[in-house]
Amino acid sequence: MSLVAMGANGETVTPYTYQANHITADSPVTGKVTVTPDRARVTPGVPTDLTAAWSGVPANARSGAWIEYGNEAGSFLTLN
Repeated sequence: MSLVAMGANGETVTPYTYQANHITADSPVTGKVTVTPDRARVTPGVPTDLTAAWSGVPANARSGAWIEYGNEAGSFLTLN
């Protein structure tokens, strides 16, 4: 993890962190993430609320989950 602040001298900057994850089919599985509803009716261009819940993840460990959509796009969720 790295702390980054970008901007020229005298500019207001917002520090942020980023994290790189390398996940393969052989990565260990710890815990479970579920998304509800598991099948949502959506309209393109209209926001939809989904809820992700974690279980079985140690409180002192970072974890990640890939949530894939029907069009093979997705979101990577992290629990820090």
